[in-house]
Amino acid sequence: MSKRGVTPANEPTVSVCTFPALRTYLRWRYLLAGVLAAVACGVIGAVFTWMLSGVEHAAYGFTTGSFAEAITRVEVQRRFIVVCAAGVFVAVAWYLLRRFGPSIPSVAQLYQGKKIPFIWMAADTTLQVINVAFGGSIGREGAPRQASALATAQAGARLGLDTAQCRLLTACAAGAGLAAIYNVPLGGTIFTLEIMIGCRVLWASRKSFLPVVVSALAVSWLATLVARMAVPDRPAYLVHWTTTEPLLLVVALVVGPLAGVAGYGFGRIVERTSKSAPQGRSILWTMPLCYLLLAALAIPFPLILGNGHALAENLVRREVPLAMVAMLVFAKPIATLLTVRAGATGGKLTPSLSTGAALGAVMAAGCALLFPVHAGMVALLGAGAFLAGSLRAPLTAGVLIIELSGARPDMWPMVALAVAGSWAVSAALKHKKHRQDERRDPHCLE
Repeated sequence: MSKRGVTPANEPTVSVCTFPALRTYLRWRYLLAGVLAAVACGVIGAVFTWMLSGVEHAAYGFTTGSFAEAITRVEVQRRFIVVCAAGVFVAVAWYLLRRFGPSIPSVAQLYQGKKIPFIWMAADTTLQVINVAFGGSIGREGAPRQASALATAQAGARLGLDTAQCRLLTACAAGAGLAAIYNVPLGGTIFTLEIMIGCRVLWASRKSFLPVVVSALAVSWLATLVARMAVPDRPAYLVHWTTTEPLLLVVALVVGPLAGVAGYGFGRIVERTSKSAPQGRSILWTMPLCYLLLAALAIPFPLILGNGHALAENLVRREVPLAMVAMLVFAKPIATLLTVRAGATGGKLTPSLSTGAALGAVMAAGCALLFPVHAGMVALLGAGAFLAGSLRAPLTAGVLIIELSGARPDMWPMVALAVAGSWAVSAALKHKKHRQDERRDPHCLE
């Protein structure tokens, strides 16, 4: 993400040779830098959470209740005006930032050593959060990951850490930023290990495996604890069930591959769309136009607004009519593509999760024609499988779904089956794409 768009979240950024020597993990400078990084990530997560809530309350005029309740109960005219006004305001703000400021680096670029004054990163990530609060259909997790990674890189440099130590803590901070804002310490840890570092790199550097895992876990866990001054210490999506349904294992085997294919396609389309997002002055008319269409789409489908948390929450609680759910399977991705095409910066985690939950809810209705199933759990299985395909990171997706839903241990095998099915079809599709690229250009490397 140089100046706009969505950064692919499945590209490892740490190479095999960059892990610090084992003895350096116990040096006081490294330990102090790790603690400061965790505290910074937690504070950033808390500040962005307060900011998101404050802007949402001001924009949609509610003092109690959830964002989902606000956007569905507010007057249609006000909702339309807020989204349209957001398109103009954010477009001008991002144009000025990108016109007069430096290029905003992605986490991968920060790992590579790119430097930027924190004030510019703070301005860009603040705009990301404000955009989501106004109704932009894009993830908010990109903001804390970027800001946390930069703050950690700068702290490490000031403490005199070497390049290897700074890079590792930068990767840990990216996962900790995610952990802090969503209250998912294990999810943030796995994000660091699977996406930021990469499982192959960890396996190739087995001597450093334990200290790297401990570093990632410690930073994510402490950041989550600090962020709890603003982030509620409870699962984001509560599913109430009394007994485990064995048929859910069969459903997971079906839902996983189907949602995985859809998620993989969605992720690819979002990444391609971000590459054609406007640059320069064109954002001044492209973003208002796209947000006008987004506001119009939100008239019949208000739950498409925001990053997708409101939509997923209502789907898991089974508070949305089936006919509406079926239409939301298409409406939410369209809203996200409009937001990305407009030139907005952000993530795709929660939009993927909410779209997958809608797809899972539709599949649950189909299964219910044959046998009774727990619709809320099937929606979560669809969310996990869709997310795994979109991010192409099955371990991260599975752990996030378990933490976000507070799933009991006896439900974990079902999540694992769904995510594994998604991973299998995503890997097959990725291999097929590589083969096609090789036939077009034998020297092509993705």
